[in-house]
Amino acid sequence: MVLVGDGGSTKTEWVVVDPERGPIKRFRTKGINPYFYTFAELIEELKQAVVPETVGIALTKVLFYAAGCGNPSSTKILTEAFEACYGSSIETHVGSDMLGAAIALWQNEDGIAAILGTGANSCVYQNQGIVKNVASLGYILSDWGSGAVLGRDLLSEMLTHKMDPKLIEAFYDKYEINKLDVLDRIYHQSKPNKYLASFTPFLKENSFHPQCQAILEDNFNKFFDYYILKYSEVENLKIRLAGSIAFHFSEQIETIAVQKGVEIDKVMQSPIDGLIDYTVDKSTVL
Repeated sequence: MVLVGDGGSTKTEWVVVDPERGPIKRFRTKGINPYFYTFAELIEELKQAVVPETVGIALTKVLFYAAGCGNPSSTKILTEAFEACYGSSIETHVGSDMLGAAIALWQNEDGIAAILGTGANSCVYQNQGIVKNVASLGYILSDWGSGAVLGRDLLSEMLTHKMDPKLIEAFYDKYEINKLDVLDRIYHQSKPNKYLASFTPFLKENSFHPQCQAILEDNFNKFFDYYILKYSEVENLKIRLAGSIAFHFSEQIETIAVQKGVEIDKVMQSPIDGLIDYTVDKSTVL
């Protein structure tokens, strides 16, 4: 049996897959990003949330794709954490969420893959691997179009009273927070990116309002300029997107795509189903 995990900063989706028969169990845990955990905390999280879900299942392999796993040190830490929980005999492969999304979106084909969820990223995927990848700098320095940056921009406009008074009133009625609450959550508590992304439903609900439209258009324009149009391959490869923001704001994103002269071939809310198909088809390693 193969345990397949697709982890973002907000949530992680898991599936136990029989390579011959397909998925036999699904479950979800909170996001597992090694940037936000110590080694001991990673082990504790796996033991509390993941191991109990696989009791009695003869796992032979773990395939885990996650935000924050794009460098060797993070990959090593997570590999060792899985081995601490399941034993060193289990075959463990850890890769970036970008690789997982690219595999899910393109399988054995070539194309441009992008993530728009809590964070943002993209790559050129060819010959079943990432051959080009723009720098992923996180929600403070880049990640335009992501849930974290959309939420950040919305909060900035709200807290500086630049929004329509009716929108401000609706916002505070919905979330029942004040400036001190926001500053405490962002600067003094863990996972501020997840907190910021939690405000994107307000943008979705009010996407017809010109000020919300402006935030969305500014972000998605910057997303295409940085994450898509930087690649010369955009001239001959199709584009596919994965992630909650890509899915829920697909109409706005496709409008900007047309303006940029490119076409979105496919949008997938979560990569996990594509990863299941790939695992069943190939019983693959990374």
